[in-house]
Amino acid sequence: MSIAPSVASGSACATEMILLAASQGPVNVAHPWPRTEPVVAAGRMRALPQPTLDADGLVVRPWQPADATAVFQAYQDPNIRRWHLRWMSDLAEASSWISSWPDRWSHETGADWAVTADST
Repeated sequence: MSIAPSVASGSACATEMILLAASQGPVNVAHPWPRTEPVVAAGRMRALPQPTLDADGLVVRPWQPADATAVFQAYQDPNIRRWHLRWMSDLAEASSWISSWPDRWSHETGADWAVTADST
């Protein structure tokens, strides 16, 4: 597979790289930093519930099914659409997406948090 010149030279924006990857399959890009060992051993996080953090009136917590309306509404904003490849066509899609996020925590592939002004 060939990489477009703009990607190979490092001048492409992230969106171009993502679109290239989506259209041509996986792209291996060499990172300029050395690979390091994980700080936390594999398997340790999945055994724990995803935490909720409360600091100075802000709560960072796992997304909940009741947040689907907020996610759907956020993805209607043109500024969010400008920077994200993902689009929400309806509330059911937002609900389905949120329901997949706990799997990222349990498989240790990612974590998604909602930031709120209270504990709801």
